[in-house]
Parts: sequence; C-alpha cells; structure tokens
Amino acid sequence: IKENRKRGKKNYIIINAEGIGDSINMAKRIEEETGMEVRATVLGHMQRGGNPTCRDRYFASIMGSYAVDILIEGKSNRVVAYKKGEFVDYDIVFQEIPDEVTLAINISNCPNRCIGCHSPFLWDDVGAELNSEALKLLLEKYGSAATCLCFMGGDGDVETLFSLAKWLRENSMLKIGWYSGKDKLPANFNTDLFDYVKIGPYIEEFGNLKSPKTNQRLYKINKDGVLEDITHCFWK
Repeated sequence: IKENRKRGKKNYIIINAEGIGDSINMAKRIEEETGMEVRATVLGHMQRGGNPTCRDRYFASIMGSYAVDILIEGKSNRVVAYKKGEFVDYDIVFQEIPDEVTLAINISNCPNRCIGCHSPFLWDDVGAELNSEALKLLLEKYGSAATCLCFMGGDGDVETLFSLAKWLRENSMLKIGWYSGKDKLPANFNTDLFDYVKIGPYIEEFGNLKSPKTNQRLYKINKDGVLEDITHCFWK
C-alpha cells in the first residue's frame, strides 16, 4: 500500500478470507501503519443469493417504475417499499450525518423538554438499557450496513454516553456521532471519542438542521480536534 501510494494510487480493496484473522483489527493495523482511513465490512449473508423468482422480477419492475415516477414528481431521498398489498415510498432514514449511512440510537430520559419536540416519548425513562452488550448485538446485526453510529440524546447521563463511545471506538471501525440538545458541549467532552457532534435545542421558529434559519449546529471533528461546522450540508 505504501509503495502504491507513492505512485499516486489512493484507493484499495482488501479481501480477508474467513478464518484467516479478524478484519476489524486488521483494518485498525493498516490505518495505524499508513495513516489512511480504513473501513472494515463483514459481508456475511450479504454475499449470498440465488436465481430471482417470478415474484422477484415482478417486484423489481414495479418498484423501479415507481421510483422513476417519484423522481419525476421532484421527490428525492426516498425509498420504495411494499406494505400491506401496495407499493409506497418513505423518507430515507439515514440522514442524521451527511455522506454517512447512520445507525441512529435513540436515548430516552431526555432532560431538555424542547417545545415542539418530535420525539416527546423520549422524555421518559423508557426502553431497554443501552450498554456495551447491547451495542455489540446492534453491531453484529446492523454494523456491516452502516458507516456511522449516532447517539441521539444522552444529555441526562453524559458519563455513561462517553463510556459507550469509548467502548465503540475500541471495538468498531464505525464513525461515532452524538446529537446533544444542549447549547454547549460538556467541559469533559473528548474529541477523540467522536467524529461528529450536533448541539442546540430544537426551537420551533428556527426549525431543525434542514432549515437555514436553525440555531442548531452539526460539527465534523477533524483529526486535530478542531470542530468544522458542516450544518450547511443539510441545506442542499
């Protein structure tokens, strides 16, 4: 890789055969040795398939045609699905972090109580406990399909949130984001643990991140720890 980089080559695909070694640890070693950003993807069942059935072909044709129709209508960032006997389209949910496929985890017991909040059910202490074991299960199930994991909330217990981010940094190649509803980051915020951070409460008159008037800000944390404002990426 080092020799090829000298010749101008910038991108590589490395295939690690099953049973040879741990792909995530290998990716970390390559990243440490080369200074390049490396992402590990475990294909698993993603690589398996078979001959399409008549139903498969029919669904593919109808859904492809439907997708073109909604594009003609001027809609974008949509996904076509089949639900209860009919074809429908939904907003793509992976929009929390620009240019990333994000696995978003909602954290309850939110102390901010923003007026007009779109998720008031998260004000209460509901749901299962989020710990390293729960994160491990989520990574095994969805990790290969995502490039980033984002904690949505957690202002009520930032120490636990930071410990989970630390565990994730040590055990995964995913980028890490955090959506905070506070105006400022905690004094003990560690930029080494996160790649993205959003701050600011939701204020109805200013709107969310997609509004050019928003008070909220999304930052990309560069390797030198400097926060780069990338909120404008939502305004395209």
